[in-house]
Amino acid sequence: MALSAAMEASDEHILYPLVADYLSCNGFKVSTEVIYHCRKPYEIDVVGVRDGQVLSVEVKLRCFRKALQQAMKRLRHSDYVYLGFPMRYASFVIGEYRRAINKFGFGIIAIDEERAYELLPPRHSKQLNASLKRRFMMDIRRQVRATRPLPADPSAT
Repeated sequence: MALSAAMEASDEHILYPLVADYLSCNGFKVSTEVIYHCRKPYEIDVVGVRDGQVLSVEVKLRCFRKALQQAMKRLRHSDYVYLGFPMRYASFVIGEYRRAINKFGFGIIAIDEERAYELLPPRHSKQLNASLKRRFMMDIRRQVRATRPLPADPSAT
């Protein structure tokens, strides 16, 4: 249902929860639509953190080149980077763009109606910059704290 709704609406945001569920089931603490405040702030679709490792996912319905451009930016502050696409397009991407995917070490996540699957595991980023990663982790923590609901005030009852 999520995939067909996303395709009809041309809205990749509908797929974020399926990718988030996949990462969460694999032990990651997950946030979606995380803003990274660098020279020019930009949004990362899905971010997972586990044992000090940062994983970023760029989700697109199609348009490999745009996903590639955005994912390349993530290599400097994320240990691992995935490209996420609907199942059919993900299979096409692996066949058609294998050389580029291997060159940068991106993983591929395929998304169907029910869930997300890893088709290709990512390699650790060779472009990782420790200070950029630290800054990104601070941004993640700040945004997670800001979106958590405040506990109920027991004195108000």
